[in-house]
Amino acid sequence: MSDLIRFAYISRSTLSNNELSNMQDIAEEILSVANVHNQNHGITGILCFSNNCYFQCLEGFSDAVLPLYEKIINDSRHTDIKIILKEPITTRSFAKWSMKYLPDVEVMIPLIRLHGHKTFNPYDFSQHLLLDLLDFLSQKFAEGKY
Repeated sequence: MSDLIRFAYISRSTLSNNELSNMQDIAEEILSVANVHNQNHGITGILCFSNNCYFQCLEGFSDAVLPLYEKIINDSRHTDIKIILKEPITTRSFAKWSMKYLPDVEVMIPLIRLHGHKTFNPYDFSQHLLLDLLDFLSQKFAEGKY
């Protein structure tokens, strides 16, 4: 069996403004597929979407996560994909979620502002802030906030 890893990336949506107005429906479609796939392959994680950007963290064994990432990069709903983290882990941060969707990033805004930003735009964030956001979400999960 391969190593347990945490893998995170950001990307920009390619969806039109009309499609984005139905983002909740699109998210439900993404989650219905992701939940089945991820449960079958031992993958857990979180997906955030705001300001036309995706921020996703996947956790699982590398032989399951990396092939999923190959599918993700070929998904036409996003572009400009940037890997922000790939590291071995011993414990999952999002163990109870085959894929949790966080449509409202307002909970992250105070942390984002501490780093000098006004809105959620992960392409403007430092690596340090992106990692802080993952830690923040992990901590909120551990506290049962979601």
